[in-house]
Amino acid sequence: MTRQLTSGARLQGKVAIVTGIFLSYNLWRGMHIANDEPGGGSGFGAAIARRFGEEGAKVIITDINVEGGQKVAAQNPESLVFQQMDVTKADDWTAVMDLAFSKFGRLDILVNNAGITYRNKATKGLAAEYGPHNIRVNTVSPLLSGTGLFSMFTGMPDTPENREKFIGNVPLGRLTDPDDVANMCLYLASDEGSFINGAEMIVDGGKCI
Repeated sequence: MTRQLTSGARLQGKVAIVTGIFLSYNLWRGMHIANDEPGGGSGFGAAIARRFGEEGAKVIITDINVEGGQKVAAQNPESLVFQQMDVTKADDWTAVMDLAFSKFGRLDILVNNAGITYRNKATKGLAAEYGPHNIRVNTVSPLLSGTGLFSMFTGMPDTPENREKFIGNVPLGRLTDPDDVANMCLYLASDEGSFINGAEMIVDGGKCI
């Protein structure tokens, strides 16, 4: 498991929205995929929300899974607020934006974990368009994690033998831990990443080399 960095105040005073604590959408392929870790909130979205909260941010976490989202928010009620949301519905986006500004008065960070899949070209286009407004757009591309999607993305049954075979092609020798992604998102959202725009940050242990 990834060593989690010491908590601090790298996002102090910032407000974030993190979508998809349990559910990730892949509308480009015409499917939606549920994180089947029971009740744990152990996927990428939950890890990102927790990490942001530990670093001083106020975080609105969203999902269509009300019970699961509320459980994650309850782990740090001073920093995390849950709002039910379907990212495919414009009215839900309006509601979550209204919540951010009515409750916290601002919005600094959006992590669209449950987002429509765009090609990287779109990220670069948005980064160029909104950069002059001091809005940065980046993507984080992780390897598989142990959150129930192995069969979906490899086409193989999720067995110890198949995992070992897959991991054998990863130079760093493991799957992505949710904290790997959370730490990368934290870096991009913090002042340390303030000059990174239009980039694809690959978090795959060297798999794509």
